[in-house]
Amino acid sequence: MHFRRLLRQIINSIRAEQKQSTWEAASRNNSFLEVSTSQGKYRITTADKVISQSLYFNGSFELNFMQNTVALLREIGRCSAKGTGTILDVGGNIGITSIGMLHTGEFARAVAIEPEPNNFALLQYNVALNSFEQQILCLPFAAADQAGEVLFELSTSNFGDHRVKVASVNVHQLGFSELYQESNRKVTHVPAKTLDSMISELPQNWIEDLSLIWMDIQGYEGYAFQGASVLLSRNLPAVIEVWPYGLLRAGTKLEEFCAFVSENWSNFWVWRRSKFVNYPIQYFPLFLSELGCDTDHDNVILCP
Repeated sequence: MHFRRLLRQIINSIRAEQKQSTWEAASRNNSFLEVSTSQGKYRITTADKVISQSLYFNGSFELNFMQNTVALLREIGRCSAKGTGTILDVGGNIGITSIGMLHTGEFARAVAIEPEPNNFALLQYNVALNSFEQQILCLPFAAADQAGEVLFELSTSNFGDHRVKVASVNVHQLGFSELYQESNRKVTHVPAKTLDSMISELPQNWIEDLSLIWMDIQGYEGYAFQGASVLLSRNLPAVIEVWPYGLLRAGTKLEEFCAFVSENWSNFWVWRRSKFVNYPIQYFPLFLSELGCDTDHDNVILCP
């Protein structure tokens, strides 16, 4: 038994070294890799040191949280049965949530909204790679409070941190320093639509089966929700990444964001010590205060 265990350790070590060498070689050539993971197949870019790197080395990205979240929502009667319904994935990136949720059988369909052109191209490629063309609809827009174009700043190493840049926000008057040298980022323009507009153009059965809003757009959530009054009137649960620093950089006042959340949901859940803990929505401002205004962020389940 000892010999077998030692041999297994040696084999695993060799595989890990080979994997690392493949990543480093691809990084030097700015090339793409394809990986099979527990949440689907993906074409990834080695330039992305967060999501793509996690998919490559860990075989997943936030998959446990996704599955635990929908299990909780079904347990409390706030989500469609497993294998049914449509998930609205706002900030779809390269498909980690949409593809992951379908690959694991959690939902029947997904709408993936991703404005950044390179991410969007990978999103479409990955949807086809997993043969989900009929079940996932990809939309190349930023979710905003009105239609038009928005400024978009690009991270060079974290392709999940591309963000809408609000030109009217004076970062020098926010009272804190930039964490990621955002002022030096390349800026482009991307098309924007409201969520209500995008939803209205979906097939009718997709609209009727909307079960969950999943949103991670780096602090621009307040604007996206302003353009979603019809969607929010359906009293759907929403999973959002809450990042006070990102909200403030987007020009959102934390007090106003808390008030908006309180108007649309009655309680929220946060993962604490290996389980979800439920809080009344009145505690949401305290939750933001505990996160502070630096790198700390957390995923929150908002329930009607």
